[in-house]
Amino acid sequence: MENNIHLRIRSICFVLILFIAQCAYAQNRIITGVVTDNKQEPLIGVNVMVKGNEATGTITDIDGSYRLSVPSDKTVLVFSYIGYIPYEVTVGKNSKINVILKEDTQALDEVVVIGYGTVKRRDLTGAIASVKGEQVAANPVSNVAQALQGRLPGVNVISQDGRPGATISVRVRGGGSITQSNEPLYVVDGFPVSSIDDIPVADIESIDVLKDASSTAIYGARGANGVILITTKSAQEGRVKVSYDGYVQIKNVSKTLETLSAQEYILHNWSYAASRGSANQDAVEKYFGLGSKYGNHYTDYANISAHDYTDDVLRTAMSHSHNINISGGTEKTKVLFTFGYVRAVI
Repeated sequence: MENNIHLRIRSICFVLILFIAQCAYAQNRIITGVVTDNKQEPLIGVNVMVKGNEATGTITDIDGSYRLSVPSDKTVLVFSYIGYIPYEVTVGKNSKINVILKEDTQALDEVVVIGYGTVKRRDLTGAIASVKGEQVAANPVSNVAQALQGRLPGVNVISQDGRPGATISVRVRGGGSITQSNEPLYVVDGFPVSSIDDIPVADIESIDVLKDASSTAIYGARGANGVILITTKSAQEGRVKVSYDGYVQIKNVSKTLETLSAQEYILHNWSYAASRGSANQDAVEKYFGLGSKYGNHYTDYANISAHDYTDDVLRTAMSHSHNINISGGTEKTKVLFTFGYVRAVI
């Protein structure tokens, strides 16, 4: 009888372990593959993103290979690369997905603004990455640099820290200097500027990034870290048009760490000190009054409440942005007026 009970318990435990393992496998799956062009040549730096969640993604390496963790079988992967038609595929039961991207002939006929004029993309030999103003404006952010995250191959956009309004660093060629700035040169409508923080996202027509030496030669040493060309929207001939763009967003922390009680905090410090030797252990016991040698005050700490300082720092914040654009005019006279207002309420 006892053997049968033990066998049943083991069977139940085995089934539970299999169920947990299947759930864990279903939640996170690793998808690998290779991205090539029509000539079976590997494509480097292809964006592989999870549709609907731009924060989850990766880029292909020098062999065109990629590796990405996806949440479920219904996940849709989006493969995008400059000059090629974007491709979407549902993961399903596949663990390896190879993709062949086709050239976008229409994109190759687009005109790119460079330092000394304009040129068709098919005639541009330098390395360049571009993003349209509609794609940038789709992200509800107050800083243009934040909207570029994950959208330009080979361009790293990093926030310096987690503070609201923290400085955004853009790296086109990585960190080439230890003592000098590694920021790229920003050129807005043909004029070099020191920052793009004050440009409304809704006013941007397009952003082009020049990455190699042939593209940046016109700017000299200032373009050593790459050049980011920003073209803003211009006035259009015809009737007066009034457009409004705005958003309201609320940000809060999804999860915080549980705060230790006073006794748990003391026990943690005592355990750490004990692992480092008797001298450290004795110093902690003396400081907190632990053990018979120093008064046995450990139980007294049960009456001391712990304060969660994360509740004081991480609070729900609301921000709203408003942008009004008025344009119009005749063939000889064109007028464009924009007004932007951004405010964060904490």
